[in-house]
Amino acid sequence: MLERKGTVVAPDFLAVAGPIFAAWPTDNQTSSDVIASATSMISDALEESSKHEDGLFLGACYRAESFLATWHDTKLFGRPLAS
Repeated sequence: MLERKGTVVAPDFLAVAGPIFAAWPTDNQTSSDVIASATSMISDALEESSKHEDGLFLGACYRAESFLATWHDTKLFGRPLAS
């Protein structure tokens, strides 16, 4: 509904991804490093997804599906959505 009214809506699975970076930091990573890494990677994902012809949300879903496909030989059922 918001997108139909012209409001940009960040997919929840990207908007709340920051804590994941803090949960699994690389060796010798400071808090500032974790924040910078999370900011950079999430911003890149949002920018790439926003350029998709189907819009930001579906672009992010397609990107997530592509990434998840590297983990499994069979395609997972449904979209990678948070509950």
